[in-house]
Amino acid sequence: MYRRYESSAWPRWASSSMAVLLTWVCLMWLGHHPAETEAGSCRAAKLCCQGRDSGCVIQKAAPNAIIESPRDKPCYCDHACLRLADCCSDFNETCIASDCLVGDWSAWSGCDNRCGTGSRSRARLVLAAPRNGGKACPSLEERADCESYDRCRRRSHHFYVQAAASHEIDDESSSDRSTFQVFY
Repeated sequence: MYRRYESSAWPRWASSSMAVLLTWVCLMWLGHHPAETEAGSCRAAKLCCQGRDSGCVIQKAAPNAIIESPRDKPCYCDHACLRLADCCSDFNETCIASDCLVGDWSAWSGCDNRCGTGSRSRARLVLAAPRNGGKACPSLEERADCESYDRCRRRSHHFYVQAAASHEIDDESSSDRSTFQVFY
C-alpha cells in the first residue's frame, strides 16, 4: 500500500528546498542561467575601463562553452566597445566619461581689510564630480584685491590759506582767510 503524505507531514525545509530545486531545473531546461540577470552589467561587475582593454570583459557563458546565442557572447565595459559594437547593455549610463559640473559663483565677500588694501573672495560648489576620466573640476574659489576705507580712523587738520584776490589784502581782516578741512 502507498502511504499518502499531507503537505504538513513534510518538514518545512524540505518543501522550500524542493521549490528551489524545481525552479533551478526548469530554468536549466529552458536554457537560462540564474546568474544571467546580472550578466552583462558593467555596474554589477564594477567595471569601466579607458581605451581598449580586453580584460574589461564580462563572460556570460562558461569559458569553454560553445556559444549558440548572441546573448551569450561576452560584452565589454571598455571605451573601444563603442566602435566595435560589443558593449554591455548598461555601458552608456555606467561608463561614459562625464566632466565636472560646477554651479554659479557666489557674490563677492566684503573686503577683508576695512582700511586700505585687502582681498575679497567668492566660491562655487561642485554639482557633479567627474567620472570615468572626465575633465577635473575648475577652481572653486577666486580671490581679488580690493580697497576699503569704511573703518579708517579719520583725522582732521585745519589749514589756513591766505586768500588771493585782485584787491589789496588787509592783514587784520579775518574775511580774507579761507579754512579748508582735509580728511585722511
